[in-house]
Amino acid sequence: MNFNNAKKEVLEYLFEGYLANGGTHRFYIQHITEKYGIDSDKLGEMLVQDGLVKNQNYGLPGGFMGQITMAGIANVKPQHLLDNLSTVLSVLGESGNQLTGLMDILILETKDYQIAHDFGHYLYSRGIIEEPIFVHDVYVKLNLRGMQMFEEIKPRFMQL
Repeated sequence: MNFNNAKKEVLEYLFEGYLANGGTHRFYIQHITEKYGIDSDKLGEMLVQDGLVKNQNYGLPGGFMGQITMAGIANVKPQHLLDNLSTVLSVLGESGNQLTGLMDILILETKDYQIAHDFGHYLYSRGIIEEPIFVHDVYVKLNLRGMQMFEEIKPRFMQL
């Protein structure tokens, strides 16, 4: 039980840090794992193996350090990804599927480029967009599956 609580608290902490720092910083987790009597390196290793954390360092004086992945966000804050997906589908679908920057769609600042970059890779890996173009923004366009997804949700937007 403590292990699952520690995992959840660590992922929430990493998620908040990810958003607050433009997706670029790694964070120590030892201050959380100590409360649960769990070694930060062991929990960190498990999170890395599960694909929930990346850019990891072990055995540091401050314990394990890492950064949350899209899978980690999906694990702890799935609504965040669903909201962003819904926004991308609606903006691109309603615009006639013009090549558009994710930073514009998601209203991100320049410092948040890494968040757009990660989300672009996430959408591409899920087969929703064509290969993104990374030039000062993450330019995306829905593929056939993405357009089909938009058509499925379109009636909900029309009711608003």
